[in-house]
Amino acid sequence: MDERLPYWAELWPSAVGLAGYVLEHGEEFNSKSVLELGCGLGLSGIAAHRVGAQVRFTDYDQNALAFTAKNFFRNFNLNADVQIMDWRRPQADLMFDVIIAADVLYEKRWIEPVLDTLTQMLKADGVAFIAEPGRNVANRFFGLLTEENWEYSKISQHFRMDDKERQVDIYRIYKC
Repeated sequence: MDERLPYWAELWPSAVGLAGYVLEHGEEFNSKSVLELGCGLGLSGIAAHRVGAQVRFTDYDQNALAFTAKNFFRNFNLNADVQIMDWRRPQADLMFDVIIAADVLYEKRWIEPVLDTLTQMLKADGVAFIAEPGRNVANRFFGLLTEENWEYSKISQHFRMDDKERQVDIYRIYKC
């Protein structure tokens, strides 16, 4: 049974950290096709668009996509490319240069579907960036990456949010 808790309605620190990384490293996103998984409020994808990427925002919740579309329009006076997507059934016919996701490894049941989505939707020479706040459940994901011949590096992103110093880890992931 699927829960319909509105996780999308909160601005998570991982999204803020990933958006900061995208803005600071715009050259990695400029002129690229970008898929944002579990876009929530759309912050990281909006940052990617700001540095020149063509972004498709995806989420499992139609309310998240409606809010993201309004947020995008408000920022750019353009219509956003939004699409309902269930990680358990990724669209294998769509391929992207870059996949971004913030705090999507929060439950054990999402580990393999997220990996399957990367496998099916990331171009052979593409790269994924996953922001992770240090949840223990994510360790299994990174173990699977290694088993499946993916490589990754970790960058710690530091920022202020809600008057607190924060840190999230940004994982740069690519196929060997």
